[in-house]
Amino acid sequence: MTRHSSDLIIGTHEEKGASRFWQLAPKQPIHENQVVAWKFCHVLHKLLRDGHPNVIPQSIRHRAALVELGRTWGEAHGKLVKCYVDFLLAKLKFHENYPGFPGNVQVGEDRLQLLGGDDINYYFQLGAVIFDYLEDILALQSAVFGSLGASQSNSSTRAGHSRLAVLIPCILESSLLFDYTVKIMFKLHADLSRDVLVGHRRRFHKTLPQLRKFYKDAGAIQSLKNLIDIPLLPQDSTESFSFMNHVPSSRTDFTGSA
Repeated sequence: MTRHSSDLIIGTHEEKGASRFWQLAPKQPIHENQVVAWKFCHVLHKLLRDGHPNVIPQSIRHRAALVELGRTWGEAHGKLVKCYVDFLLAKLKFHENYPGFPGNVQVGEDRLQLLGGDDINYYFQLGAVIFDYLEDILALQSAVFGSLGASQSNSSTRAGHSRLAVLIPCILESSLLFDYTVKIMFKLHADLSRDVLVGHRRRFHKTLPQLRKFYKDAGAIQSLKNLIDIPLLPQDSTESFSFMNHVPSSRTDFTGSA
C-alpha cells in the first residue's frame, strides 16, 4: 500500500496477477483509517484497469473482502469510501459477466462487433448493463464532488487532490462506455422496433445530461484539465443521435452511419 501505484501495476505483470497485493491489503488499516481505505480503493481501481489481466479474476475471488470493507464504511462519515467500494464491486461484476472487456474497458469497433456477432439480444443486454455501469460511475463522481463542497474550495487540499484523482479513470471509462452506448443504440434501432427500445432511450436521455454535467464540473478544475482531456458531448441529442427521432432505413454498423 505504501509503494507507488505504478510499481504495483508493474508488479502484477511480473507475477502475472495480484496475489501479493491481496496478501498485503488486509494487513493495512483499511477498516480503521478512512484515508487508507480510500487509497486502497484507488490503487485497486488502477490495478484492475492497467494491471495484468489476471488481476480481475483474482480480485473477483476477494469480493467478500470488498463487501466487508463497504460495511465498515457504511455510516455517514465513511459514505465516500462506501461509494467507491460499491463502484469497484459493480466493475468486477461487469468484467465477470463480460470478460471480453479488459480492465480499462477499451475495445475497438472490430472487437466490439466480434464479442456479440449477429446476436442482437447480446447488444440489447449489453446496452442495459453499460447504462448500469455509467450510473455507478456517475454516483461515484457525484459523491466526490459533493465531498468537496459547493465552492470546491477543498479541491486544492491534499485530501481534495486524493479524491479528485479518482475522477481521471472515471472520465476515461465513462467516455469509452458512452461511445459504446451510442454505437449499440444505433445498431439496436436498426434491428428492433422503437417500442422495444423505449427503456433504453429513456436511460440514454437520463444519462447524457448527467455526463455533460460531470465533464463540465471536471473541466472547471484546472488540476484535472492539466492531466486529462475532458470530453465534450453534443448539446442537442436529437440532432447528434438520430436514433432518438427515427429508425434508420438500413442496417447500421458500429460507426453509427446508415
